[in-house]
Amino acid sequence: MTITMKQSMAVLKVTGWLFILVVLFMFSGCSQDVVYQRSVSELNQKARQLMLQGDTQGAVSRLESARDLMPGEPSIVYNLAIAYKENGQLDQSIVTFEQFLEQNPSDVLQNNALQSLAVVMEEKADKLLAEAWKQKDEGGNKEPEKVQRLSEEGLDYYERAIGVYQKLLQEKDLEAASREEIRLHIANLEESMKKVREGRLEELRFF
Repeated sequence: MTITMKQSMAVLKVTGWLFILVVLFMFSGCSQDVVYQRSVSELNQKARQLMLQGDTQGAVSRLESARDLMPGEPSIVYNLAIAYKENGQLDQSIVTFEQFLEQNPSDVLQNNALQSLAVVMEEKADKLLAEAWKQKDEGGNKEPEKVQRLSEEGLDYYERAIGVYQKLLQEKDLEAASREEIRLHIANLEESMKKVREGRLEELRFF
């Protein structure tokens, strides 16, 4: 896990919310559409305030209620995925980002969502591999089957993250500097995967 990619999620947490709010106010049309967009913006704004106050669970609850009222609204689904991540609900975050990408393949937030999804998958892998190392080191490797299972699950999430990064590289509007950064990051992930396969968990940098 590189510092740059971790920082990218922190940036997305803030700029992602602001960007969505700006996009929503760009819509124009009949009064009913304006009212709807204003309602969506207000819901997103309130959830953003809760996030900035550190109340990630409150943000999740607010956005889940908003999703129930406005199922499929892209900005709410996107923000909910971020809120899940910040609340430590990585599985839900992954599923929600995948839903956003499936339902909105041409959305302006496509690249942000792809990168965010990959970062969350990496964090999930890190947690699994950290637990594998804990079982192996502190537990005296008394449960090798558990260590193996956790390692395999971690590898699976790394592979999935790489697949998402590779899809991101196919996006035409991605900047050249970002492409190079992602390629280097993929190489780092592949090196980490090699260490896991060889049982060298202690060499991974997040320990």
